[in-house]
Amino acid sequence: MSDNLLVEQKPLNDILRARPDLRSTLAKLAPEGRIAGRSVRFWSQVATRNLAASWAKGNADVLAIWGRNDFIAAEADHPFIAEIVNRARLGKGTYVALDGSDHGFRKTTSAEDSFRRWNYVSDQ
Repeated sequence: MSDNLLVEQKPLNDILRARPDLRSTLAKLAPEGRIAGRSVRFWSQVATRNLAASWAKGNADVLAIWGRNDFIAAEADHPFIAEIVNRARLGKGTYVALDGSDHGFRKTTSAEDSFRRWNYVSDQ
């Protein structure tokens, strides 16, 4: 489904016509046609970019931080970003994992806790 929606840029209605069984999943994943608050068009543009090449050609030091309670991004992505940077500019990429933190760097007790509270605005 993600290839159809993001890479091939098929309209959501066409995907649902072909796969009506995905309707409830899409309703949870993309309420109001948005995924994690961003438009499908935004994610489609991201999906077509070579992000690894962008990390490699930058000139800044890179700190790739991952919160251990992150339910949005995979941990493996973050050391990989540091590896890409270090291959291009030795010593410029660093990976750090933070205990008790989620994708938004809020204090959480688990990925499940983060998921339950994700839309809750907090001063933590």
